[in-house]
Amino acid sequence: MLGCLFLVLSPRIFADAFYNSKDIACLSVFIICTYTLINYLENKTFVNAFIHAIASSMLIDIRVVGGIIPALSLLFTSVDIFLMGLKGTNFLRVSLSLLAYCFFLIIFTMLFWPFLWTSPLNNFFYALSSMAHYAWPIGLVLYLGQYIRAVHVPWHYIPVWIAISTPLVYVFTFCIGYLKIIMLLWKNPGQFYRDNKSELIILLSFSLPVLTVILLKSVLYDAWRQLFFVYPYFLIISLIGLREIFGFVSRKSGSILIQKMCVILVSLNLISVASFMIKIHPYQNIYFNRLAGRNMKEVKDKFELDYWGLTFTKALEYIVTHDPDRSIRIFVDHRAYLGDSFDGVNTQMLKASDRKRLVFVKNPMEAKYFMSNYRWHKEEYPFGNEYYSIRVDGAAIVVVYRFY
Repeated sequence: MLGCLFLVLSPRIFADAFYNSKDIACLSVFIICTYTLINYLENKTFVNAFIHAIASSMLIDIRVVGGIIPALSLLFTSVDIFLMGLKGTNFLRVSLSLLAYCFFLIIFTMLFWPFLWTSPLNNFFYALSSMAHYAWPIGLVLYLGQYIRAVHVPWHYIPVWIAISTPLVYVFTFCIGYLKIIMLLWKNPGQFYRDNKSELIILLSFSLPVLTVILLKSVLYDAWRQLFFVYPYFLIISLIGLREIFGFVSRKSGSILIQKMCVILVSLNLISVASFMIKIHPYQNIYFNRLAGRNMKEVKDKFELDYWGLTFTKALEYIVTHDPDRSIRIFVDHRAYLGDSFDGVNTQMLKASDRKRLVFVKNPMEAKYFMSNYRWHKEEYPFGNEYYSIRVDGAAIVVVYRFY
């Protein structure tokens, strides 16, 4: 239950759940696939293999990185077959269930992904290659105060982003949980595999994707949303760390007071996170902890804030509500999210009558309003006639200037 609470009280995941139709869907099906994988490994029947194959194929068809789950399925089942073979158990039945899993995985992956219908192997490997080295046309990301090419992000890009955009209590307990698992695995790999197979699955499900994008030097941008799917595993490892902390306190002190203090500290952190989420709704996507900076102004100078352009909708609503003109000319800096015309999702959320009044121009000299969410322009603009802004902790995350 605490793990479910951790997942809900994760500001960036919560915010993206309203509009991110790729990364959150991938995260959700990863959770389902992990369950079907553990269920299959515990009881290798044809029914469980079939269910796991359907879930795995859906995951791959959402994002090809979902191939991690079949890889883990083959790895763990092969190890089990080897160990069971030594003990003389039903080798044939388990092997056939694995073959059934592979067969239905291929069939359903092709069935649910029309792109594969014309040339299954070629198109699949094309998708895999595109994922590893996606040619993002914009190319620049703001990271640690510097604009760098997305193809040249340093190896620590993902670890740093996870550390600064996740509640601190999760980060702290994750570090303890991760070290605990590694120590147990190092001490006795065979025993750990037999007794803690689920924890090993969690460890690999988190570590392999992160290591893969680092080693392949994959193109990364928009914080770490492409790896949101590892977040549930991050939280489970955090829970293992939290369990270890409470166990240590109970063994060493035996004091009910100290145990209650630990509970209070965790609760206060969760209350702080929940308070922020309520106060800032729906802009939880700009959440940072203290590791990122002392305040939002400092964070704004080092990292991207509203890269998704979520704040544009409120800014446009304010303009059409307070400006009675039949034609409102707006220049948007930067318009990369929705194309050169900016005629995209943000405007579609307005009333049809209001949409007709908006005219987006490419030259700021022709505009009545200048609007920006500071992407690729972390500095303040040299205009003094601010018309509207949304501010968090004193820092503007979207601004509108009126020229006349």
